[in-house]
Amino acid sequence: MAQANLLPLLEKYDKEIFSSVPVIITKDDDGLPETEGYSNYFFIEQSTEAEKNIPLQNLTQKLISIDKMKDEFLSNTSHELQTPFNGIINITETLAEGNHGIINQRQRDELQVILALSKILSSLVKDIIDVERIKRNEIQFNFQIIDIKSLCDMVSRERNYYYICS
Repeated sequence: MAQANLLPLLEKYDKEIFSSVPVIITKDDDGLPETEGYSNYFFIEQSTEAEKNIPLQNLTQKLISIDKMKDEFLSNTSHELQTPFNGIINITETLAEGNHGIINQRQRDELQVILALSKILSSLVKDIIDVERIKRNEIQFNFQIIDIKSLCDMVSRERNYYYICS
């Protein structure tokens, strides 16, 4: 009788309403609840924490797999981009030096812009490659004391060079 009375409550409020009710479930050899002759008991199966975490574990594994694919894509793409940038830098430097004929000042300035931007992009690609190498523990850090003023001056000169060229 109690089982029939609880079914509408379960449908209305879901099983969570009963999660705080202590329920002792004994099971027989087949894994079925033992009623010991009392058919008016309502048994609530409590899922274990491991069972509750299965969807979360599956999602975690999927995210780890996707993250590895992203890392592989970035690594492969970065290496593929590095080669053309090196070619662009080398050709531009050769043209800017006038090794393939005389160029006027406007052409030289344009080649300097191409060269500066190519070096910046090449540096960004190298940074991506370095981050991937750090993730794979292929880079060892050598911590040492540095002169912050010199570092700031160097960064400032590079930034100014970039802004002058663009």
